[in-house]
Amino acid sequence: MGQTMKAKLLHPDVVAGLLAIVVSAVFINAAGRLPSFEVNLAGPEFFPRVSAGLLIVLALLQIAAKLRPLTEDGAEDGYRAGDENTTTVLLAVGLSAAYYYAMVVIGFMLSTFLYCVSLTLVTQEKRDLKRAAGNAVIVVAVVHVVFSYLLKASLPAGSLFR
Repeated sequence: MGQTMKAKLLHPDVVAGLLAIVVSAVFINAAGRLPSFEVNLAGPEFFPRVSAGLLIVLALLQIAAKLRPLTEDGAEDGYRAGDENTTTVLLAVGLSAAYYYAMVVIGFMLSTFLYCVSLTLVTQEKRDLKRAAGNAVIVVAVVHVVFSYLLKASLPAGSLFR
């Protein structure tokens, strides 16, 4: 395998795309274990499967974009193997795993807030804690309203607060 192709395969966008596909496959599998209702076309397993399927499509598009041939002049996109972007991708994956387990312990609201803030601070060049916290509050509030009031579904409270 040529050095150029190896560098492209190690590009953070390709790594993130592959990780997104793996995580989506896990979500699809887990959604299959949720109860299904004959009468209701969109049972509890429907939305996780659709979301995971869309994530797979977007991840494949991201991978395809990074693996496309070089430009006509042979220029690279400036990526070097071992770039700090790989660290960012790995931190984001680690934060996602921690979020999954934190939701069980501290509940949806607090874990989602902490996840949104930390993911924003890890992935943004301008690290503004106030803005990250403000955006996280908005995300948590919107999700809470949608699930609690529109869908009449309860969000995980966490074992710490039961």
